[in-house]
Amino acid sequence: MSDQKSSFHEHHQPRCHPEAPDEWENEGGSVCELDAAERSENNQPAASSESEIALLGALRLGILITNSDGEITYSNPAFQELYGASSSELLGTHWCDVIDERDRADTLARWQEAGDGQDPLTFDVRMVTDSGGRIWSRHSIAGLSPDQSAGSFIHTIEDISTVKASEQAVTVARQALSRERERARVTLECIGDAVISTDEKGQVTYLNAVAEELTGWSRESAFGEPFSRVFRVVDLDTGEPVRNPAERAIESLEIVEIPENCLLLRPDGSELAIEDSAAPILDADGRLTGAVVIFRDRRMSRENTAKMAHLARHDALTGLCNRVAFGEHFAQAINLARRHEKEVGLMFIDLDNFKQVND
Repeated sequence: MSDQKSSFHEHHQPRCHPEAPDEWENEGGSVCELDAAERSENNQPAASSESEIALLGALRLGILITNSDGEITYSNPAFQELYGASSSELLGTHWCDVIDERDRADTLARWQEAGDGQDPLTFDVRMVTDSGGRIWSRHSIAGLSPDQSAGSFIHTIEDISTVKASEQAVTVARQALSRERERARVTLECIGDAVISTDEKGQVTYLNAVAEELTGWSRESAFGEPFSRVFRVVDLDTGEPVRNPAERAIESLEIVEIPENCLLLRPDGSELAIEDSAAPILDADGRLTGAVVIFRDRRMSRENTAKMAHLARHDALTGLCNRVAFGEHFAQAINLARRHEKEVGLMFIDLDNFKQVND
């Protein structure tokens, strides 16, 4: 706007009448006298003194004064700069014209709920500048006192775009953190090992489903309990308690393992042979926040090891020795025959169409 580029203030030569200080119009911080007809036509609010007008003009907070119809009768330089228009361009327009269409209906509804200005109102709203830009603003409205200007309202408008951008960044970060936590939770629930975590004081903060099954504790009942109470481990040979692995990890700040041949004592009196390791938990700044203990049923480990060994040497369909096992047995038979100066025979039997059946 051409007048804005030169200045946000439009100066008029005042006609001085000291005896009537209330009959002044403000144009961007300067004042000039209005006659009665002009004041009636423009619905211009009366200012009690030049000092008050000067104060409004000096504020860095956007100020509007509107009449009972919502038309702007005064705007201070801070609002003119924020909106990007001169006072003459703002004069007579409705204060809702500066509000984004997406927020306008809701704003008017809140205005009506406040009794059309009977009650003070504050709200955060998107504002559209004269050039089409959009900024977040905090808008407050209150009625002027009757002795100043009946049926008039004062609006304060504060640019909070930076605050809103920060809030949005925090929201995005929290959502990302929530997704990461959910991903970690699902991962811990799906793995086959038992997992127990503690805080830096050694109190239980989490058990996954496998840990609940192996320890006999539910995560609700275990939460906040000392780790040594939930995870009671003794030496298989001596029956003596084994030192708390979480405590060892917290003290050493290193990964530790419990000795072999350890038994986990469960609340129902049963015992379970386990193998495990513990590690300290450090935050991004390297501060200790707790420990995590991962363990498994040793019986299951032995069974799985034996099963894998069997599958490596036997056919999964028939259970018979496979080619690897046959080669080992044949080599042993030849070596044994040589050692005892004997002979070994090999019989090859061809079963008609067995290959088709096997395939």
